[in-house]
Amino acid sequence: MPKLSFFGKRILVGVTLLVALLATLNFVLEWGLFGMTDKKVMVGCYVLLAFVMFRWLPTREEWDEHRKLRGGG
Repeated sequence: MPKLSFFGKRILVGVTLLVALLATLNFVLEWGLFGMTDKKVMVGCYVLLAFVMFRWLPTREEWDEHRKLRGGG
């Protein structure tokens, strides 16, 4: 698997976060998009989010390097 760039990691985590948010909204607002498995889908999305964040969330060093390249503090 090719190494993800800084922005690629941020996009991957962001998309996974949006999916988890939609699953939560589906469960809380009772939209019924997943039938009788709404809670299971929501839990699965958060397990996936935890895995993605553990594996691909940019490290503190990557954030610092990005800030230095962009000229920020």
